Amino acid sequence: MLYAKSGADISTGVTDIWMLTKTDDSWGNPKKMTSPISSLSREASACMTLDNTIYFSSNRNCEGIENCYTADLFSSKLEGGTYQNTELIAELASASDEESVFISPKADFIIFCRFTNDKTWMDLYISYRDVNNDWIAPIMLDSSINSKDWDRRPFVTLDNSFLFFTRLQFEENTLVESDIYWVNTSKVFKPFVFNSLSDKILKVGEKFEIEVPSNYFKDINDELLTLELNQEDFDWLTFDAKQMKLSGVPSQEGDFELTFTATDTSLNNTEDKVVIRVVK
Repeated sequence: MLYAKSGADISTGVTDIWMLTKTDDSWGNPKKMTSPISSLSREASACMTLDNTIYFSSNRNCEGIENCYTADLFSSKLEGGTYQNTELIAELASASDEESVFISPKADFIIFCRFTNDKTWMDLYISYRDVNNDWIAPIMLDSSINSKDWDRRPFVTLDNSFLFFTRLQFEENTLVESDIYWVNTSKVFKPFVFNSLSDKILKVGEKFEIEVPSNYFKDINDELLTLELNQEDFDWLTFDAKQMKLSGVPSQEGDFELTFTATDTSLNNTEDKVVIRVVK
Protein backbone atom coordinates (compact mmCIF):
# COMPACT_ATOMS: atom_id res chain seq x y z
CA MET A 1 0.00 0.00 0.00
CA LEU A 2 1.21 3.50 -0.88
CA TYR A 3 -0.08 6.68 0.76
CA ALA A 4 0.88 10.31 1.32
CA LYS A 5 1.68 11.58 4.81
CA SER A 6 2.61 15.02 6.06
CA GLY A 7 5.62 15.76 8.22
CA ALA A 8 5.60 17.13 11.74
CA ASP A 9 5.04 20.69 10.48
CA ILE A 10 1.71 20.38 8.65
CA SER A 11 1.62 24.14 7.92
CA THR A 12 4.07 23.67 5.04
CA GLY A 13 1.69 21.42 3.11
CA VAL A 14 4.63 19.12 2.29
CA THR A 15 3.80 15.41 2.17
CA ASP A 16 5.89 12.34 1.36
CA ILE A 17 5.11 8.88 0.01
CA TRP A 18 4.96 6.07 2.56
CA MET A 19 4.63 2.32 2.02
CA LEU A 20 2.94 -0.50 3.94
CA THR A 21 3.79 -4.09 3.03
CA LYS A 22 1.45 -6.98 3.73
CA THR A 23 2.82 -10.44 4.56
CA ASP A 24 0.21 -13.19 4.75
CA ASP A 25 -2.61 -11.49 6.69
CA SER A 26 -0.53 -8.92 8.56
CA TRP A 27 0.57 -5.42 7.65
CA GLY A 28 4.14 -4.45 8.48
CA ASN A 29 5.32 -1.13 9.85
CA PRO A 30 4.95 1.93 7.57
CA LYS A 31 8.16 3.08 5.91
CA LYS A 32 8.83 6.41 4.29
CA MET A 33 9.99 6.12 0.71
CA THR A 34 13.46 7.56 0.51
CA SER A 35 15.04 9.66 -2.23
CA PRO A 36 14.56 9.83 -5.18
CA ILE A 37 10.80 9.33 -4.63
CA SER A 38 10.40 11.46 -1.50
CA SER A 39 12.04 14.87 -1.72
CA LEU A 40 12.02 18.29 -0.07
CA SER A 41 8.98 19.09 -2.22
CA ARG A 42 5.41 17.80 -2.01
CA GLU A 43 4.67 14.25 -3.16
CA ALA A 44 0.89 13.94 -3.08
CA SER A 45 -0.23 10.58 -4.45
CA ALA A 46 1.27 7.33 -5.70
CA CYS A 47 0.31 4.09 -7.39
CA MET A 48 2.26 0.94 -8.31
CA THR A 49 2.23 -1.42 -11.32
CA LEU A 50 2.75 -5.18 -11.32
CA ASP A 51 6.47 -4.75 -12.01
CA ASN A 52 6.75 -2.49 -8.91
CA THR A 53 7.19 0.74 -10.88
CA ILE A 54 5.81 3.64 -8.84
CA TYR A 55 3.93 6.53 -10.45
CA PHE A 56 3.45 9.62 -8.31
CA SER A 57 2.82 13.35 -8.36
CA SER A 58 5.31 15.93 -7.16
CA ASN A 59 5.95 19.66 -7.46
CA ARG A 60 9.74 19.12 -7.35
CA ASN A 61 10.04 20.87 -10.72
CA CYS A 62 9.11 24.07 -8.91
CA GLU A 63 12.20 24.03 -6.71
CA GLY A 64 13.93 27.40 -6.97
CA ILE A 65 11.06 28.97 -8.94
CA GLU A 66 9.18 31.72 -7.10
CA ASN A 67 5.38 31.34 -6.80
CA CYS A 68 5.44 27.95 -8.52
CA TYR A 69 3.23 25.28 -6.97
CA THR A 70 2.07 23.08 -9.85
CA ALA A 71 2.72 19.35 -9.68
CA ASP A 72 3.66 16.94 -12.47
CA LEU A 73 3.61 13.17 -12.76
CA PHE A 74 6.76 11.07 -12.34
CA SER A 75 7.69 7.40 -12.40
CA SER A 76 10.42 5.36 -10.75
CA LYS A 77 11.45 1.79 -11.63
CA LEU A 78 12.68 -0.77 -9.15
CA GLU A 79 16.24 -1.60 -10.18
CA GLY A 80 18.42 -3.99 -8.19
CA GLY A 81 15.99 -3.89 -5.29
CA THR A 82 15.96 -0.08 -4.98
CA TYR A 83 14.36 2.92 -6.63
CA GLN A 84 17.37 4.71 -8.07
CA ASN A 85 15.97 7.29 -10.51
CA THR A 86 12.80 9.19 -11.29
CA GLU A 87 11.53 10.32 -14.68
CA LEU A 88 9.10 13.08 -15.54
CA ILE A 89 6.24 11.76 -17.69
CA ALA A 90 6.69 14.50 -20.25
CA GLU A 91 3.73 13.52 -22.45
CA LEU A 92 1.36 14.21 -19.55
CA ALA A 93 2.95 17.42 -18.26
CA SER A 94 1.30 20.81 -18.73
CA ALA A 95 1.25 24.27 -17.20
CA SER A 96 -1.57 23.06 -14.93
CA ASP A 97 -1.51 20.80 -11.89
CA GLU A 98 -1.38 17.02 -12.50
CA GLU A 99 -2.14 14.98 -9.39
CA SER A 100 -4.20 12.07 -7.99
CA VAL A 101 -2.67 9.43 -10.24
CA PHE A 102 -3.99 5.93 -10.88
CA ILE A 103 -1.90 3.61 -13.06
CA SER A 104 -3.29 0.26 -14.27
CA PRO A 105 -1.43 -2.85 -13.07
CA LYS A 106 -0.14 -3.48 -16.61
CA ALA A 107 0.65 0.22 -17.14
CA ASP A 108 -1.45 0.34 -20.30
CA PHE A 109 -3.57 3.29 -19.14
CA ILE A 110 -3.30 6.05 -16.57
CA ILE A 111 -5.97 8.30 -15.02
CA PHE A 112 -5.15 11.49 -13.15
CA CYS A 113 -6.68 14.84 -12.26
CA ARG A 114 -5.70 18.15 -13.82
CA PHE A 115 -6.84 21.72 -13.30
CA THR A 116 -8.91 22.53 -16.41
CA ASN A 117 -10.31 26.03 -15.81
CA ASP A 118 -12.21 28.19 -13.30
CA LYS A 119 -15.55 26.66 -14.36
CA THR A 120 -14.91 22.92 -14.02
CA TRP A 121 -11.83 23.15 -11.76
CA MET A 122 -10.10 19.77 -11.28
CA ASP A 123 -11.13 17.13 -13.82
CA LEU A 124 -10.18 13.54 -14.53
CA TYR A 125 -8.11 12.74 -17.62
CA ILE A 126 -7.04 9.46 -19.19
CA SER A 127 -4.10 8.48 -21.37
CA TYR A 128 -3.12 5.21 -23.03
CA ARG A 129 0.14 3.73 -24.27
CA ASP A 130 0.53 3.34 -28.03
CA VAL A 131 2.45 0.73 -30.04
CA ASN A 132 5.71 2.57 -29.27
CA ASN A 133 5.00 2.49 -25.52
CA ASP A 134 4.48 6.28 -25.53
CA TRP A 135 1.60 7.95 -23.72
CA ILE A 136 -0.96 9.51 -26.07
CA ALA A 137 -2.28 13.03 -25.47
CA PRO A 138 -4.50 13.02 -22.33
CA ILE A 139 -8.26 13.00 -22.92
CA MET A 140 -10.72 14.54 -20.45
CA LEU A 141 -13.27 12.00 -19.27
CA ASP A 142 -16.92 12.22 -20.25
CA SER A 143 -19.05 15.03 -18.79
CA SER A 144 -21.22 12.39 -17.09
CA ILE A 145 -18.16 11.78 -14.86
CA ASN A 146 -16.46 15.15 -14.64
CA SER A 147 -18.44 17.99 -13.10
CA LYS A 148 -18.21 21.67 -12.15
CA ASP A 149 -16.73 20.54 -8.83
CA TRP A 150 -13.31 19.04 -8.02
CA ASP A 151 -13.16 15.50 -9.40
CA ARG A 152 -10.08 13.68 -8.10
CA ARG A 153 -8.45 10.53 -6.71
CA PRO A 154 -9.44 7.91 -9.32
CA PHE A 155 -9.28 4.17 -8.78
CA VAL A 156 -10.27 1.46 -11.29
CA THR A 157 -11.15 -2.06 -10.16
CA LEU A 158 -8.89 -4.92 -11.18
CA ASP A 159 -11.38 -6.16 -13.80
CA ASN A 160 -11.61 -2.64 -15.32
CA SER A 161 -15.38 -2.61 -14.72
CA PHE A 162 -15.77 0.31 -12.30
CA LEU A 163 -14.18 3.68 -11.63
CA PHE A 164 -14.23 5.17 -8.13
CA PHE A 165 -13.33 8.81 -7.50
CA THR A 166 -13.85 11.67 -5.07
CA ARG A 167 -15.70 14.91 -5.65
CA LEU A 168 -15.14 18.05 -3.59
CA GLN A 169 -17.75 20.82 -3.59
CA PHE A 170 -16.71 24.37 -2.74
CA GLU A 171 -18.79 27.46 -2.04
CA GLU A 172 -17.02 30.80 -1.77
CA ASN A 173 -13.66 29.01 -1.53
CA THR A 174 -14.91 26.90 1.38
CA LEU A 175 -15.18 23.11 1.22
CA VAL A 176 -18.82 22.18 1.91
CA GLU A 177 -18.96 18.53 0.79
CA SER A 178 -16.60 15.66 0.03
CA ASP A 179 -18.00 12.38 -1.31
CA ILE A 180 -16.93 9.19 -3.06
CA TYR A 181 -18.59 8.28 -6.36
CA TRP A 182 -18.50 5.23 -8.58
CA VAL A 183 -19.47 4.60 -12.18
CA ASN A 184 -19.19 1.72 -14.64
CA THR A 185 -16.46 2.22 -17.21
CA SER A 186 -18.61 2.18 -20.36
CA LYS A 187 -17.95 5.91 -20.75
CA VAL A 188 -14.44 5.83 -19.30
CA PHE A 189 -12.72 3.56 -21.80
CA LYS A 190 -13.11 4.50 -25.45
CA PRO A 191 -11.27 3.43 -28.60
CA PHE A 192 -7.84 5.00 -28.90
CA VAL A 193 -5.25 5.11 -31.66
CA PHE A 194 -2.73 2.39 -30.86
CA ASN A 195 -0.91 1.89 -34.16
CA SER A 196 -1.80 4.62 -36.63
CA LEU A 197 -1.50 4.28 -40.39
CA SER A 198 1.16 6.69 -41.63
CA ASP A 199 0.57 9.22 -44.42
CA LYS A 200 1.14 7.82 -47.92
CA ILE A 201 2.34 9.08 -51.31
CA LEU A 202 0.75 7.50 -54.42
CA LYS A 203 0.92 8.13 -58.16
CA VAL A 204 -1.91 9.02 -60.52
CA GLY A 205 -3.07 6.02 -62.53
CA GLU A 206 -1.04 3.45 -60.59
CA LYS A 207 -2.87 0.67 -58.77
CA PHE A 208 -2.09 0.42 -55.07
CA GLU A 209 -2.81 -1.80 -52.10
CA ILE A 210 -2.06 -0.68 -48.57
CA GLU A 211 -2.27 -2.86 -45.46
CA VAL A 212 -3.98 -1.13 -42.55
CA PRO A 213 -2.61 -2.21 -39.12
CA SER A 214 -4.90 -4.79 -37.53
CA ASN A 215 -4.26 -3.08 -34.18
CA TYR A 216 -4.92 0.43 -35.51
CA PHE A 217 -7.32 1.11 -32.61
CA LYS A 218 -7.65 -0.51 -29.21
CA ASP A 219 -10.11 -0.33 -26.33
CA ILE A 220 -9.20 -1.38 -22.78
CA ASN A 221 -12.40 -3.32 -22.13
CA ASP A 222 -13.80 -3.95 -25.61
CA GLU A 223 -12.27 -6.01 -28.42
CA LEU A 224 -15.32 -5.79 -30.70
CA LEU A 225 -14.50 -2.52 -32.44
CA THR A 226 -16.12 -1.50 -35.72
CA LEU A 227 -13.80 0.34 -38.11
CA GLU A 228 -15.16 2.60 -40.84
CA LEU A 229 -13.67 4.96 -43.42
CA ASN A 230 -15.13 7.89 -45.34
CA GLN A 231 -14.39 6.02 -48.59
CA GLU A 232 -17.57 7.32 -50.21
CA ASP A 233 -15.75 10.65 -50.57
CA PHE A 234 -13.28 9.05 -53.00
CA ASP A 235 -14.54 7.15 -56.04
CA TRP A 236 -11.08 5.67 -56.65
CA LEU A 237 -10.55 4.16 -53.20
CA THR A 238 -11.90 1.03 -51.50
CA PHE A 239 -11.49 -0.03 -47.87
CA ASP A 240 -11.91 -3.71 -46.99
CA ALA A 241 -12.52 -3.71 -43.21
CA LYS A 242 -12.28 -7.51 -42.98
CA GLN A 243 -8.95 -7.77 -44.78
CA MET A 244 -7.81 -4.38 -43.41
CA LYS A 245 -6.66 -3.20 -46.83
CA LEU A 246 -6.93 0.00 -48.85
CA SER A 247 -6.85 -0.35 -52.62
CA GLY A 248 -7.63 1.53 -55.80
CA VAL A 249 -6.27 3.62 -58.66
CA PRO A 250 -5.91 7.38 -57.98
CA SER A 251 -7.48 9.44 -60.74
CA GLN A 252 -6.19 12.91 -59.87
CA GLU A 253 -3.43 14.76 -58.06
CA GLY A 254 -3.88 16.32 -54.63
CA ASP A 255 -3.91 15.77 -50.90
CA PHE A 256 -6.78 13.58 -49.72
CA GLU A 257 -7.70 13.30 -46.03
CA LEU A 258 -9.01 9.93 -44.94
CA THR A 259 -10.94 9.66 -41.68
CA PHE A 260 -10.92 6.30 -39.90
CA THR A 261 -13.55 5.91 -37.17
CA ALA A 262 -13.50 3.16 -34.54
CA THR A 263 -16.70 2.47 -32.55
CA ASP A 264 -17.06 0.17 -29.54
CA THR A 265 -20.13 -1.72 -28.30
CA SER A 266 -21.05 1.20 -26.01
CA LEU A 267 -21.15 3.43 -29.12
CA ASN A 268 -18.09 5.42 -28.09
CA ASN A 269 -16.10 6.40 -31.15
CA THR A 270 -12.72 7.88 -31.96
CA GLU A 271 -11.38 9.28 -35.24
CA ASP A 272 -7.94 9.33 -36.79
CA LYS A 273 -7.00 11.20 -39.94
CA VAL A 274 -4.49 10.08 -42.58
CA VAL A 275 -3.37 12.10 -45.60
CA ILE A 276 -2.79 10.45 -48.95
CA ARG A 277 -0.84 12.60 -51.39
CA VAL A 278 -1.30 11.73 -55.05
CA VAL A 279 1.39 12.96 -57.47
CA LYS A 280 2.12 12.51 -61.18
